[in-house]
Amino acid sequence: MWESKAYPSMKPLVLWVKDFLKRYQFIQDWIDKGSSSTYWVSGFFFPRAFLTAGRQNYARKHQIGIDTVDLEFRNQTMADHNEITKGPEDRAIIWGIFVEGARWDIESNSLVESRPKELFTSYVPIWLCPVSLICCGGPCNAFFCSV
Repeated sequence: MWESKAYPSMKPLVLWVKDFLKRYQFIQDWIDKGSSSTYWVSGFFFPRAFLTAGRQNYARKHQIGIDTVDLEFRNQTMADHNEITKGPEDRAIIWGIFVEGARWDIESNSLVESRPKELFTSYVPIWLCPVSLICCGGPCNAFFCSV
């Protein structure tokens, strides 16, 4: 009965309520305190809208078409998002992504085998940096792929 009134989730009601309260607190802090230095991406119901909004803000600020802006993903060098005190301008740092069957090693800056009996691991915060796809009047020399 409650599932028809809620956002989609595979969690039982008790865990769903706990998750909902975390999401509520995240959004309430954003309202009360303004923009954060990091954003809990898995706390959004529709994270794609957040990513598009970042591209749109960048395009408006630089007066270019949104279709000429994409996101570059840069892994951060710290495991905990709370270590980040100030977010970069025109960009967002997201956290709350998990890796299944592997883990991110900060020292080697690569995916490595997960530890024994560790199925899911937290991924490092990711810096979403808007970039223009048009450099100096022509296309950039870069390979673009989604994450």
